[in-house]
This record gives sequence, C-alpha cells and structure tokens, in this order.
Amino acid sequence: MELNIKGFVPSQKREFLGPFIELLTDDLSSFFSLTLLLT
Repeated sequence: MELNIKGFVPSQKREFLGPFIELLTDDLSSFFSLTLLLT
C-alpha cells in the first residue's frame, strides 16, 4: 500500500500543478510584456 501511494502522489501532484504552472507562466509573460510596454 505504501509503495502504491508513493508512486501515485507525485503524478497526482504533477497533474494538479500543471495547469497552475501554465497559468503562472502566462501571467509572468503578460506581466513582462506590460512592463516592457510601460518602459
């Protein structure tokens, strides 16, 4: 059971964090483009 959980949790985390990381990078790129426009 423990082995199953250990193998299962990382992939679950990756699935959960994937969209969030994409959103974060999108926000960062838009933020950088905004700062570039402002300067």
